[in-house]
This record gives sequence, structure tokens and C-alpha cells, in this order.
Amino acid sequence: MRAVLERAEVRYLLVAGAAQGFYLLAMAIGFGDWVTGIELPFTILYLVPVALGVRLVGRRFGLAMAILATCWLSASLVHDGASTSSMAWNVSGATVIFLCAVWTTDRLSHYVEQERVMRRLAIDQLRHAERLNVLGTLSAGVAHELGTPLNVIAGCAELVSEESADDRVRRRMRTILDQVSKVSVIIRRLLDFGRREPGRAGKARDR
Repeated sequence: MRAVLERAEVRYLLVAGAAQGFYLLAMAIGFGDWVTGIELPFTILYLVPVALGVRLVGRRFGLAMAILATCWLSASLVHDGASTSSMAWNVSGATVIFLCAVWTTDRLSHYVEQERVMRRLAIDQLRHAERLNVLGTLSAGVAHELGTPLNVIAGCAELVSEESADDRVRRRMRTILDQVSKVSVIIRRLLDFGRREPGRAGKARDR
């Protein structure tokens, strides 16, 4: 439990640090856009904090970065004295680009997480199948090792029961035979389990 909390705390610190870094990066790009007035290269550069913010922090943070980038782009256009129509065209186009980057990165992140979960499940299933295979082999070996001594015990009990004239001895021999029969049923189940589980493990590997 402590290790889980420590990992969660480390992840939180990493995410918080990444968020601060992406925010500062967006501010630096916006300042460069405002100072230089070069629109296209900085519009492309805005995609870096937007996309990385979505991937490492979350979709909402990516949207916040997109809004911040749009604000900086608008401020740069105002600073350059752009016309209203030019501002509307550039800002609307950049906004569409930023939103598409947020949506695409979010979808890709979701797909990557799904693939990671499915791969982890497949590995867990394979490990479970291997454990069942080992357990089945062990069960079959134990059953074979116990079968021979039980047959000897059952044979001796039957022989003593047939040769003895004492009813008490016969009753005790019948008790022994009954218990041997019960153990034999358990052994047969172990053998069936041992024959069945390797096949299941093989099917799990083929998936």
C-alpha cells in the first residue's frame, strides 16, 4: 500500500512539473510570436505544448493550452496591426488546428492506453495458463505416485478380509477398503485435471 501511494505521489509530481513546463513553454512561444510578428512558425510551435499537454497531463489541460495559444496569437496580431478580417481568419484557422491537435492526441493516447491494458491482460492470462500447466503436471505426478501404494494397500486388505474368520478384522478391512476407494476417486480427479490443464494452457498460448 505504501509503495502504491509513493508511486501515485511521484506521478502527481511529474504531472504537475510537466504542466508547469508546458505552460512556461506556451508563454515563451507566445512572447516570441508577439515580439517577432512571424505567425506561421509560431502557430506550428504552439502545437508542441498543446499536444504534449494532452498526452502527459490530460485533455482539459490541452484545451487550456489551446486557449492560451489562441490568446497569444490574437495579441500578436493586434500588436502587428492586422486588419479585423485578417485577425478573424488567422485566429479561427489556428483555433481549428489547435482543437484538432487536442482531439487527435487524446484519441491516440486513449488507443495507446487500451493497447497497454490489453497487453497486460494477455500477459496475466499467459502466466495463469503456465501456472495451471505446472499444477496439472504436478497433480498427475502425485496421482501416479499415490496410485501404486494404494493398490497394494487395497490388495492386502482384501486378502486379509478373505483369509480372516474374525468379523472385527473383516469390518476393519472393509473400512480400509472404503477409505482407499475414496482416495482413489480423488486420484482419478487429479489425473483428469492433469490431462485437461496442459491443453488449456496450449490454447491460451495460441491466442
